[in-house]
Amino acid sequence: MEENRLAEIREQLQHAQLAIQDEFADDYDRYSRWFREKEVEECMDAVAKITNQCLLFYVANNAAYLDVSLAAIKKLNISGLLSGIAKKDMNKHCCMAALEKLYNQCEIADVAEHAKNADIRMAAAKKLADQGLAQKIYTDIANHDENDSVRMVAAEKLTDQSITQKIYAAIAENGKHPYNDDSSIRMEAAGKLTDLTIAQKMYAKIAKNNRFYSNDRERAVNKLNDQNLLADIAKNTQENNLHKRLVNKLTDQSALAHIAKNSKPWDYGVISGAIERLTDQNQLADVAINADSSTTGSWAVEKLTDRDLLADVAENAVLETIRRKAAERLWNCNVKT
Repeated sequence: MEENRLAEIREQLQHAQLAIQDEFADDYDRYSRWFREKEVEECMDAVAKITNQCLLFYVANNAAYLDVSLAAIKKLNISGLLSGIAKKDMNKHCCMAALEKLYNQCEIADVAEHAKNADIRMAAAKKLADQGLAQKIYTDIANHDENDSVRMVAAEKLTDQSITQKIYAAIAENGKHPYNDDSSIRMEAAGKLTDLTIAQKMYAKIAKNNRFYSNDRERAVNKLNDQNLLADIAKNTQENNLHKRLVNKLTDQSALAHIAKNSKPWDYGVISGAIERLTDQNQLADVAINADSSTTGSWAVEKLTDRDLLADVAENAVLETIRRKAAERLWNCNVKT
């Protein structure tokens, strides 16, 4: 470092009444250490007395306290130094404070293209007069940022909705939230899809993913109305909480029968709801024959009106109590011939 620059630094330190010249030689490391070790009030007093732009830049980058860094940035007026801070991988508030002091479009564009923080890039893009370049920045962030929440924000700023929808679809299928469980960001993205067929498929994928919490999967089921997807979920899950949601949305008879046969035997509300919605006599007979709960089998038998199917149940039901009940119904009830 040149001697005249060192002399300038020493002079600034004297003006700041920092009696530390003898504590360190001619290097910035000890100066930086001073600002990291002193109390915030003392550091703020020092910054208030510094006018040297290089020193202020150094303090902004190395101070231990955010308020001290911000105070130093507030006093900076060299755009090149401000641009350097805005582009760095440091506290976002510092980067934003530096960006707010930039007015030259070329420097703002440089920040928009090269800043480490995506939020800073988007803030810089917003300040651009060249909307074509701004859209280019948003597109780059929406396509490539590692944080899917940031990608969502960038996608919302795009004017080309075809690109926006592709990004929403990609996040809905494979998105990951940086702080919460993955399903929250995926549900949000699916909710923004204008192609409802794709949205339904995304909700179904979330509902079938055992890695997610059950309440998140239930929320996904609540969004579904595609009977084929609902039936597929019903036939491929043993989770009673999902069965509860599915019963009230399903009309598919085989899926309802599957729920009736595979729900936990003590979950009477789910089983009775499924059987209540069953109208297909063959499916009712299948439930009665294969039920491993006498309650489930009995409810199915009570809805049977086909004599041949009742006879089949009376002969082939797994449980003896169901065989007897079917036989009694054949004998006592007025069923179809």
